[in-house]
Amino acid sequence: CDGLRREDGKKVPLILNGDDPYLRGAQLPDWVEPVWCGIQDENCRIRAVDIRHEERGERFTIRDEELGLFEAFIPTVGLHAVQDALFAYAAAVTRPDAGRADALEAAAALADYQAAGMRQRLVEKGGVKVLEDCYNAAPESVQAALDTLPLLTQSGGRRMALLGDMKELGTDTVALHRAVGAVCAGQLDCLWTVGALGAEIAAGARDAGMSRVQALYPAGDPDAEAVAAEILTGLAPGDTLLIKASRAMHLETVAEALLRGLMQGNL
Repeated sequence: CDGLRREDGKKVPLILNGDDPYLRGAQLPDWVEPVWCGIQDENCRIRAVDIRHEERGERFTIRDEELGLFEAFIPTVGLHAVQDALFAYAAAVTRPDAGRADALEAAAALADYQAAGMRQRLVEKGGVKVLEDCYNAAPESVQAALDTLPLLTQSGGRRMALLGDMKELGTDTVALHRAVGAVCAGQLDCLWTVGALGAEIAAGARDAGMSRVQALYPAGDPDAEAVAAEILTGLAPGDTLLIKASRAMHLETVAEALLRGLMQGNL
């Protein structure tokens, strides 16, 4: 970090998550000026308040202790997405000459956000919502993705997921996959898994009392067309399906096959 120190002695702004207790307790260099952003912590300079969940996004108020209050909307769902939006806003307004007009422009620009490929991309075909979030996965990000499903099903419909291996989790890999399965049992109506570690997710869901669980290709690489065909037999208009796994599982190929099937009316 010393390479970021300014030669004129002025402090360098550093945008930090104010809701993270580990960061709050960290020792920062004296040449850094922290810009705390958060939702829960009232001591953040930049905070999201009055968050209103909608099926197509999140509306909220940005409370900037230096520049004022600003209404914002992001066309994606979840509190984690709101937190990310705060970081983007902060990056736009922490320069020395930023004023209220800049803050208004930055808050308004959040509405133009577009999800990058495979990162929480929401597509609706044949009456089914598919949340393609398969760029990568870890227990925390799977939990965040699962938490978005109620926001996408406010008008009804079943909550479903296709989950696969979460790579590089170390010695607790099996336990972490089973823990994710237990979470699924309380949040999903139906679960499909692929891969050997995905099968551990399925086992954890069954152990937690979930009955509508199917482990596909537990011993080998999944065939995208076959997996998509199997899932299509269990979908109906009004359903919402999350697709998530580590990048190595290439579940975007399943998503593509599934969307083709939905476009062709193969329900």
